[in-house]
Amino acid sequence: MVNSDNKEQLLLAIQEYSLYTPAQRKLLQILVNLSVDNTVIVTARDLTKAMNTTKVTVYTALELFKKDGVIEVPSSQGVKLTSCRLKQTKLNEIITHYNKKLELNKK
Repeated sequence: MVNSDNKEQLLLAIQEYSLYTPAQRKLLQILVNLSVDNTVIVTARDLTKAMNTTKVTVYTALELFKKDGVIEVPSSQGVKLTSCRLKQTKLNEIITHYNKKLELNKK
């Protein structure tokens, strides 16, 4: 579960996660910041406003996050996003990659 102790590290790790574009990283950081017990309740419209981008950008990133196992979205929601759940195992993986990158840079 994302807690205040590891949230800062997670946000830094996401910022450095090279598998996502800057817009995708920004969206994932927003989701982490909005999460309570790894659950995010937000509309795509709110995300679009927060990122100052299009719905297409938001939905494309959310689809990628689902495919990558970063989030899961309840199937009963249909087209409109109202909530998602962050997958802790994938968040831990992002942090692990970040820590490995830090170790490499120290050498």
